[in-house]
Amino acid sequence: MKKCALACLALVLLVVGAVLWYLARPYYRDALCRRHLEEICKASGMYAGDFDEVYPDSLRRLVDYGIDPALLTCPAADIPPGALWDIDRWSGYTLVTGISTKSHPSGVFVYCPPENHGGRCGHVAFVDAHVETLTPDAFEALLAERGIATGPEEPPPAP
Repeated sequence: MKKCALACLALVLLVVGAVLWYLARPYYRDALCRRHLEEICKASGMYAGDFDEVYPDSLRRLVDYGIDPALLTCPAADIPPGALWDIDRWSGYTLVTGISTKSHPSGVFVYCPPENHGGRCGHVAFVDAHVETLTPDAFEALLAERGIATGPEEPPPAP
């Protein structure tokens, strides 16, 4: 009788664990996206140190600099297999160009739109390497305030 009760308890705990994992996946991807943005900021700072204090103007430059392309992709974005050949189009992140180490620390450097996260939130990384998670309305308002266009771009067809 005790073995049956233990087996039932183990089965229930297994099911509960699977359900909790399934429910937590979007939040895990949000946290991982934030971490990727922080790493992009750090890598860009190193890049700027080697290239006359100017941040990269594309994610491709960071790949050429030696950064792993997987780090430059949003884990919540639907990226087709083999699409990293054009990292700037398929990464899920948008890099703001014209940034240097002399730019204001509160300037937007790279962002991940709410569409990548099921419309729940958007992430914005600033020149000083801090990342904020914003509601879709606050995300759009911040980018509009800074004069950054967020219109939809059509990615090229996969090869």
